[in-house]
Amino acid sequence: MPLLSQYARKRKVSYFTRELPKEARILEVGCGDGWFGVQLKSAGYKNYVGLDLKAPADIVGDILEWKGIGLHPESFDVIIAFELVEHVDCFQEFFDLLRPGGLLMLTSPIPHMQITGAFGPESEADQPP
Repeated sequence: MPLLSQYARKRKVSYFTRELPKEARILEVGCGDGWFGVQLKSAGYKNYVGLDLKAPADIVGDILEWKGIGLHPESFDVIIAFELVEHVDCFQEFFDLLRPGGLLMLTSPIPHMQITGAFGPESEADQPP
């Protein structure tokens, strides 16, 4: 892997985990080759699940069909999706899977689609300006 890519991945892990408790139930949607999950697990996050359309994901399946692949409503504290939301409209599914007050972390190459925030009946989204 190119040095710049390694550096970018380390920075991404540091940024997205800086305030996450080790016991958080984390779902990464669109986990690809699983690099982020490997980093989280090696850092002591035991409740990580990666979801993707193909292996080596922990769960192979489509987020739009989450009920049929063994996921349960309001079962995650955190959902992370890197470079996904510009490909699939899955915001309702994220909302369904997050516990009230859960944290949604997204990246997108389309600037107005990037978001980090808490969601649910008790929280309001915290969007960057």
